[in-house]
Amino acid sequence: MRTLSAWLVVFAAVGLLAGCKDIMDKIRGGPPEVKPPEVQPPEVKPPPGELVLEVEAFTKLEEAQVKDLAGASGGKAVFFDSETSAAETSVPLTKGTWEVTLFMQGTDEDQDAVYLDVAGTEQRLFPQDYGKVMAVEPFTVEVAKDGAVKVVLMAAETGVYLDKVVLKKVK
Repeated sequence: MRTLSAWLVVFAAVGLLAGCKDIMDKIRGGPPEVKPPEVQPPEVKPPPGELVLEVEAFTKLEEAQVKDLAGASGGKAVFFDSETSAAETSVPLTKGTWEVTLFMQGTDEDQDAVYLDVAGTEQRLFPQDYGKVMAVEPFTVEVAKDGAVKVVLMAAETGVYLDKVVLKKVK
């Protein structure tokens, strides 16, 4: 019986100590709250959508004239009338795959081609019809790293109107 009484005293003491700890925690404001470390979500850059570059706003135009042109965005386009006509600008792009579309107008099948170089990828482009501004067949370029990328238009044939270049991130 003494053993049983001793055990009851031990259990009561343990219970009392546990209760006292709860009371003391409440008096002190509780045990320190352990918070998990804050995890910052990774920075996600939303796709930029389309980047529209009006050719008449390019930073460098060589032997090229800005002219009024019906059907061109903003009513103006750049006319290449020399074999050495060119237009150049730089734009900030993010790493990835970009689709490039040129909007232009050719006079006829002998006056309808230009070279477009974006991020070191050059294409010879021409419209499928004449006498109106239209999109040519798009092509893709790989941008190796975030940063400024050159966009350069060069005459392949004279007598072409260049309206705009549209860049769209696809991957």
